[in-house]
Amino acid sequence: MVAVADHEGVLQVFSVKKDGIQHVFKTPPGPKITSLDIGGHEGSSKDKIFVAMNNEVHGFTRRGKPFFDINTNLTEPIRCMKVHGKHLYVCGKYICNHYESSLDVGYTVYEDEIVDLTCVKFKKSRQVIPITASKDGTISVIKDNNVRQKVDISVQPTVLHVPPHSADESSYLFFGTSDGRIGRMNLLRYVQMFGDSGSDTGNNSLFEWVLKDVGKQRKDGILCLDTYDLTGDGVPDLLVGCQDGTIEVFSMEEGEEFNRRFSYACNESVTSIQGGMVGSTETSEIVAATVSGWVFGLTSDVGKQENLDQDAQHSGFSREARQKIFHLRSEIADLEQKVTREREKYLASTEDEIGGLSAIPYIHVNHDMTMNKGNSSYILTLETQVPLDSVLLQSNVPLDLQDVEKNSAVVSYSKCDPASDNHLLASYRCQVNARKLLVEIYTKEGLAGTLQAYVTPQLQPKCCRVLQFPIRPLSLHTRCQSVDDSRSQNTLLLMGAFSMAEIHSWIQGCLPDIPEKLPTEREANYFFQSTFIDTQLQCKYSKGKAEFKSDNITTISILRDYISKEATKKNMTLEIICDINENSANELLERINPMLTACLSLKRKLLMIDALHEILDHNPESNMDMLETEYKELLQEENEIRNEMNNYPFLLKRIHGMITDLFIDVHKFKGVNVKGKIQQLMEVLDEYSLDKLKNYFNQVQG
Repeated sequence: MVAVADHEGVLQVFSVKKDGIQHVFKTPPGPKITSLDIGGHEGSSKDKIFVAMNNEVHGFTRRGKPFFDINTNLTEPIRCMKVHGKHLYVCGKYICNHYESSLDVGYTVYEDEIVDLTCVKFKKSRQVIPITASKDGTISVIKDNNVRQKVDISVQPTVLHVPPHSADESSYLFFGTSDGRIGRMNLLRYVQMFGDSGSDTGNNSLFEWVLKDVGKQRKDGILCLDTYDLTGDGVPDLLVGCQDGTIEVFSMEEGEEFNRRFSYACNESVTSIQGGMVGSTETSEIVAATVSGWVFGLTSDVGKQENLDQDAQHSGFSREARQKIFHLRSEIADLEQKVTREREKYLASTEDEIGGLSAIPYIHVNHDMTMNKGNSSYILTLETQVPLDSVLLQSNVPLDLQDVEKNSAVVSYSKCDPASDNHLLASYRCQVNARKLLVEIYTKEGLAGTLQAYVTPQLQPKCCRVLQFPIRPLSLHTRCQSVDDSRSQNTLLLMGAFSMAEIHSWIQGCLPDIPEKLPTEREANYFFQSTFIDTQLQCKYSKGKAEFKSDNITTISILRDYISKEATKKNMTLEIICDINENSANELLERINPMLTACLSLKRKLLMIDALHEILDHNPESNMDMLETEYKELLQEENEIRNEMNNYPFLLKRIHGMITDLFIDVHKFKGVNVKGKIQQLMEVLDEYSLDKLKNYFNQVQG
């Protein structure tokens, strides 16, 4: 049987027989169902279905009879839920509650948003161990309602999965991330680590990336994971559902690398995936659900996949297989006709002058804007349940847009007037039946603004949904768990009559990944790292005092300007003390040097390649054999060089901009205005060498 829950509050269970789909039961619509899990008594089969909606959990038998209801009394909706025997764990935005036999036995409060939840129980342990993933890039192991182990994976996790029957030394927790990577943790090591003593080792090395190269091939994250033995070799396979609509199956042989066995693209975000036997007791299958509500299955029986487009009489299939194929094709055709009729009926009702629909339909848009650490850009994802007509992007700060390869939309740019606070206006005309749009966005630090997306679907009456995405002044920084204290630090100290809530909101407006919830401690301490130039930042603040330390003078300057501006809006006086380390600028230039040198080398190679092509094209007697070996090798590597440059389209521009900002800020703290010397700085950068650049910095300082 297959259980499916949706945002309309409907839970339905169906089975797949030879003669088609047979519904077992279906609940009436209600509040949005946010989580679904199966459970049962320990030692017995899991034949009970649990759903979470708002702050309530309801249980049903496999035949649809309600048998369990609990109001968790949470002040926030349940985001994720896990049932293990008589134990029930539910998570809101910042809190995880534990219930045992319907009794509230404890809770755990988190500083950052909870993303996912799972739990495990070993044969040697009587205690159920809950494990949570948080938005700050950590995975937490819980004991006695306290976080006993926090593992920093340096990227936001999106999903957790523990293979069923995890009770031995080879038990692993698998986790997916927002940048498309997959890792795993040895669960038994954590159990042995704190055992009955409950000690916290603080060891963050107890995980490994098993599919870290997969993230380089996609720009979307992992949404769902499962494990099931599809091949029948006795070893479970890893099933992966991705935001870009890809379903992948990886082998998990012990001691070997994970190998991709199967792959399927459905062109919609895969929200759930499960392996099992649905339509046959002899064939393993995958059941997946997508963001628009489609539920479909994939079979591992290769014999049924071959020659499906051939005439059934000549395909070599058995009579039973031919009947099944014919029935499936007829069912698909009937569904397509039904959808077409309903769509035409709806369009006719909206266009009718008498008795037509006048209400604007609600447009549900899955939207996300996540950092791509690989090239220090943001990936804007917009996805609707109905086909898109167009998307308009507008920003009041300068942004650079890069089209994503998977997009089929046609983009056009309009001229903007910066004086009217409009720096970007780009429209994307989507192709037929396109429901998703990806845009790669490059920001510049020091600028605060808003990116607005006007999403227009193919609906009548014509309407659009407006979404807003904040562009923060330090947008290229991400949270981390520690910094390197050996670097030369610049310090900014702020003191004034501000409250903890006020300084927290100011920092939240300047830096990404700061939780909305106020810190529970009197003093908050956050660490950040620049994804572009690997600089670091430490923020320590409390009521009436805030201290910032960074090895980048520009970061300190941006923080000072932004917080001063926000304090001025509230007529608040701040005491500002800056301690600038002169060595930090030279150290930063040395850190940038390898990246800038490599970028200039790529640029020179591309100019040489273009020149060689021009010579070969305009001189009929020229050919590759006449060129020196160095130039032949350069032309042979042309594709690799261009692909590498395409991965960082605005790299040189961004490096020059960062060096210019550093040049201005270094001298601004000395009380010297050097904006008139920017042209000379550009000339130095055109004939770049690290020594020349350092000398120019020092020369102007003198």
